[in-house]
Amino acid sequence: MEFTGKLIYKGPKETVGQNNLEKLTIVLEEITDREYKGSVMVEFFKDKIGLIEPINQGAVIKVSLNPRAREYNGRRYNSIACRKVDMVDASGSGSTGAAPTETEEEFPF
Repeated sequence: MEFTGKLIYKGPKETVGQNNLEKLTIVLEEITDREYKGSVMVEFFKDKIGLIEPINQGAVIKVSLNPRAREYNGRRYNSIACRKVDMVDASGSGSTGAAPTETEEEFPF
């Protein structure tokens, strides 16, 4: 699952749980002209924290997500972890630097 949005919050790196697991939390807001924008909180664990550390608030990024639902004491909880981050340019397309294909050149969108 992928989500593209603007990085509106980047929390501090913290240590959680009995195993002293490193975690960093961000919030991404969808890019739309609607009055009420959707957002998603994404968690980065261990070595994946390095993917988001150099990225500043306000950047537009595309993240590959790993959603999970868990049960604890009869209640259910969601968690959304990230496994990949790609920078996105202002037009909303990937910033891979690849030349546009013929099809992309034909259409202005």
